[in-house]
Amino acid sequence: MPTISKEIFAEKIDELMYWGLILFSLTFFFDLPINLLTIVFVLGLVKLIFIRPRIKIRGKYIYFIAAFLVLVFVSVLFNTGGASFSSMFAAYKSRFMSPIMAFLLVFLFDFTKKRIAVMLSCMAVVFSLNSAAIIWQHFIFMTLRPVGFCTNTMLLAVSNIFIVPILLRLVFEKTLPGILRKLYLFTVIINIPAIIFSGTRIVWISLTLSSVITLLLYTNDKKKAVAVIITAGLIITGIFMSSDKLEKRFEVITDHSMKIGDYTNSPNTERILMWESSLKMIRDYPLAGVGIDNFHELYKTKYKNPVALETPWHPHNVFLAMAVESGFIGFSGFIALFVYLYYNVTKIWRKSGSVAASVYFLSLLSYNISFLTDSLFCGHYLKLPTYMFWFITAAYLAMSGQIERKEG
Repeated sequence: MPTISKEIFAEKIDELMYWGLILFSLTFFFDLPINLLTIVFVLGLVKLIFIRPRIKIRGKYIYFIAAFLVLVFVSVLFNTGGASFSSMFAAYKSRFMSPIMAFLLVFLFDFTKKRIAVMLSCMAVVFSLNSAAIIWQHFIFMTLRPVGFCTNTMLLAVSNIFIVPILLRLVFEKTLPGILRKLYLFTVIINIPAIIFSGTRIVWISLTLSSVITLLLYTNDKKKAVAVIITAGLIITGIFMSSDKLEKRFEVITDHSMKIGDYTNSPNTERILMWESSLKMIRDYPLAGVGIDNFHELYKTKYKNPVALETPWHPHNVFLAMAVESGFIGFSGFIALFVYLYYNVTKIWRKSGSVAASVYFLSLLSYNISFLTDSLFCGHYLKLPTYMFWFITAAYLAMSGQIERKEG
């Protein structure tokens, strides 16, 4: 009876991992209770039984990621905010450690240009179908903030923030097959009204900035690029002016007449009150913060402004969230990580003109802008954005040659 070699076993497991990632690309909008990235990671560990890859690492990414995780954990050890160590450690594991599995796939899975193109194309198809559903909901059902078949508004928001800049940049990449470029362009175009109708203001800002940068950098005729930007701006302005619901999204920025529980039209004054309270927490707990997942309790019992209507679980700002929960100790690791990410990606982009670097920079920039008004990195209630960030970072490092793996 013939025996099956370890290499064949490893190859079959790698194929299962690939199909798992394709399934993730098709279902990420649903935020399934089964974490497909975790399943793929476990399969990768099983593959190590049969074959050990040779890893070559360029850059200091691993050091900065490790420093970030260690410093946040140190803040848990030295925390004086009143939360129990067990509850903080459980939150640390869930919000900081578990998502790292998506990054570790770079050591377990063979990221190739073809595989990434397939996964990205699957996402593009899902985005296009969901955008059509959003447009349908807006005009037919008059839904205030339609999300299509996505699970919730913020998952839709962060998915747009991550993926749309990538698709738009690749529209200009002539080394890709024409059919893929057309698919990506179609997805971007049909997403424009869908993004507007979904009503998430920080998405409007972040995608406007990343899109303008992309058009100015990668359109050969700069006058044509400016004309496209102005035309798109006029069309979008017309869409806003034609909809009372969209105008309302601007009016509530300063309108404080919101009723308790009306989070669809939450005014920005509420967030300013959260931020003021967060700064008071930082002053009271500067070194190690109030403790991971302890913001809500302290805000409710001690720091909530009497005129505030909401009692949030996070301060709707990643920078404040990190400083509040883990103090200067954890915040320093967080800032160092992202400063290094920008330093390294811009260095590679300028030096080699790397497509992967430009794609990652634009997606990262869009993502970081969202940090200003929500907690979409290591956040309290929505974990998928953090998994997506680490997964996209892993794919970038593999495609740019920063981390190389060879099996056999």
